[in-house]
Amino acid sequence: MGKRRAGDRRPNRQRAAEPVAPGLEVGGPGRLAAQARQAQAARDRGSAAAPPRRTLLPEAAGAPCAARGRSSLHGRLSPAQHDLAALAAPVPDRARRRAGDREQDGAGGRGLRHRDPPALPRAGLAGGRRQHLQPRAPAQRPGGGRPELIVDLHAHYPMHLVPPDDGTLIDLLSTARGRRRLRDRVRARLIGLASRFGNYRSFESGPRVTMPQLRDGHVGVALSVVYSFFDEVDLDVPYGAPPAAGYLPRLMRQLDTVEADIAERHADEAAVVHDRSALDRELGNGRVALVHCVEGGFHLGATPEEVDRAVTRLAERGVAYIVLPHLMWRGVATNSPALPFLPDWLYRVLFHQPRLGLSELGTAAVRAMVREGILIDLSHMSTRTLEDTFALLDELDPDRRVPLIASHSAFRFGRQEYGIDEETVRLLAGRDGVVGLIFAQHQLNDGVRRRPTKSFEESFEVICRHLDRIAEITGSHRHAAIGSDFDGFIKPTMGGLESMSDMARLERALRDRHGAEDAERICSDNALRVLRAGWGAR
Repeated sequence: MGKRRAGDRRPNRQRAAEPVAPGLEVGGPGRLAAQARQAQAARDRGSAAAPPRRTLLPEAAGAPCAARGRSSLHGRLSPAQHDLAALAAPVPDRARRRAGDREQDGAGGRGLRHRDPPALPRAGLAGGRRQHLQPRAPAQRPGGGRPELIVDLHAHYPMHLVPPDDGTLIDLLSTARGRRRLRDRVRARLIGLASRFGNYRSFESGPRVTMPQLRDGHVGVALSVVYSFFDEVDLDVPYGAPPAAGYLPRLMRQLDTVEADIAERHADEAAVVHDRSALDRELGNGRVALVHCVEGGFHLGATPEEVDRAVTRLAERGVAYIVLPHLMWRGVATNSPALPFLPDWLYRVLFHQPRLGLSELGTAAVRAMVREGILIDLSHMSTRTLEDTFALLDELDPDRRVPLIASHSAFRFGRQEYGIDEETVRLLAGRDGVVGLIFAQHQLNDGVRRRPTKSFEESFEVICRHLDRIAEITGSHRHAAIGSDFDGFIKPTMGGLESMSDMARLERALRDRHGAEDAERICSDNALRVLRAGWGAR
């Protein structure tokens, strides 16, 4: 531990405890998320009240490190070593994180936490030194015309975030709530380490979905997907076991972490929007709009009643869509194989699934989603699950007013079940839905080319094969969109499309190939149309 510097004040440990609601204690992500939503609501109502001042936090670009300011060796450690050290490092005392504490930056500089207002906990781990940026107007096209706007239907922004500290290690271990938070933090650190192999271009390069990259790529709307890997592959239960009761609370804490990160570090350049009207207000002001989404119906509950209540809670939090199946069978809906290192036939041998589509839990989820206005995402669905979903929708919505999406998918040129076939494209278009193209070599190249793409030009030709085939089936480019799945463990990604920064180049290429109108449809208009028609519609 580094020595306390002259001038640092020791915290007063005799603070009077005030009773607060569970999950909303001072410095906790629930309280921060609630404050962020209240501030956003005030801005939406046109309130004249000034937003709270934000805290400046020193960060090293792309270097997750919970031990920053706690080790004199910080400047000599690599980002990977920081991740490993952070797992064993003691959690900083809550009082030391109070406003007024001065902390030494690991690179030798100094960061000041302002005394007013109270400091927010550090929720984010990537993206470079904090900067106060003015909202940027959407980039204008050369020669005039509508400003560039790109919508990504499936981006894993939360993948690089770690829940904030809350008390000493002893404090955390002494309470059930503290142990849950410590486990959340350790799991997030492990995901961060795994991301260096399965997401990052190189071990040290950093995430593909950060706020600077979103801005550089002119991405104005990102559907921010939350997902708990350790709950899907829960080693405490047999394979295929139904969901456990603790999955949903962890998912809700992930939503809190995202909102706390935006409120703390990016409030001047991004906002989490919770409904269609808030989305429309953000579209023209230059800030990035993040929309909550959920991947995996296993988060929802173990009984139809629990699933129904969970969907209602998620709708209240502004979740736009839910992907019911994901990587393996968890008692909700059968999935199509999607692991890039396993061919479909081998996946089916290793991960057996029952011969059905939607289970009782999956059926309850679809019914609740239609009722609450949460879009149904067809991605990852097996053929049987697709059949059951369309049949149930015809029963619940015979007029076909409920639109559908396949947020991160592809047309099935080859044999992979993950891609959607011609009949599914027609059924989806019959509900005025969209297919978001995933930027994974494994899915896009199947049946199109044998070797991975190495350049943007090669990747663009593959993407256009999918776009043009969907247009041939539906009669126009009205039903295609972008759903990159960046930071969703899809490595290798398409050559030349390595991060959100490359989205602007894709938009320009589509404009040159297909014209301005179709490029705007693919990059933004189609996705926005479906969100406005289905998100929150009851």
